[in-house]
Amino acid sequence: MPIEERIVWYPVAERLPGHTHDVLIWMPTESDQTVWVGYHDKHGWQLANGCPVDEPVTHWATMPTGPKAR
Repeated sequence: MPIEERIVWYPVAERLPGHTHDVLIWMPTESDQTVWVGYHDKHGWQLANGCPVDEPVTHWATMPTGPKAR
């Protein structure tokens, strides 16, 4: 049975996530990959691997919780 989860996107102009919490980040670019896992800290946006984000991040969302173990 499929599991559905709702993702809510927050504009970065309105609020930012907690520091170092992994989140989904949206970067409107010309490439096909616009959603990444990253975090925001005192240095700005970083990808999950610690590389700085060069493109402007416009939105973020909390990470999905995923399926529950039975």
